[in-house]
This record gives sequence, C-alpha cells and structure tokens, in this order.
Amino acid sequence: AVTGRVAGLHGIGSGIASRLQELVATGRIAELEELERRVQPELVAFGRLLGVGANRMIAVTSSLGVRTVDEFRAAAAADAIEQFDASGDRSRPPHDGQRS
Repeated sequence: AVTGRVAGLHGIGSGIASRLQELVATGRIAELEELERRVQPELVAFGRLLGVGANRMIAVTSSLGVRTVDEFRAAAAADAIEQFDASGDRSRPPHDGQRS
C-alpha cells in the first residue's frame, strides 16, 4: 500500500519505496541498522561537515578502526588520516613526524 502511494512521487524510486514499506511493516530498516553497526551516524555527519562523502568516510573509518568522532579526531591528530587517497585506501606510509 505504501509502496504504491509513494512510488508515483517525484524522486521516489523502487529502492526508497521498498525501504519505506519495510519501515511501515516492521518499524525498522535492516539496511540502515547494518550501516549503523559499521559506523556511527554522527561520524558520517562529521565527515560531511569536512566535505567528505559517506562512502569515503566509512572506508577511512573502517580502515582505521574508528567508531566515534573522538576516535576520528585522535586519528587526525596522529596524522593517520593523511595516509588515505580519495577512495579511502591507504596511499602512502605514515611519515616520521617531521614536516617538510
């Protein structure tokens, strides 16, 4: 029922419609819960403030083992984040602490 009503709305495709149907039927969205297990939502929001997209933020924080904003800040202070390229992959070894 929900899927049929929202499917005709501009910008609502089958993916969003099925997630809305799941939310109405179960009170939850399994895909969202899985994402929240992988990374805290506030980390993704923090990344957006920094101009980093959700996928890149998830890749970087997963690689670093970071789950909170405080842990992300600690990694940034240790220059661990500079080791990643645009895809979130490690791009170079950490430097020895000296600036050029």
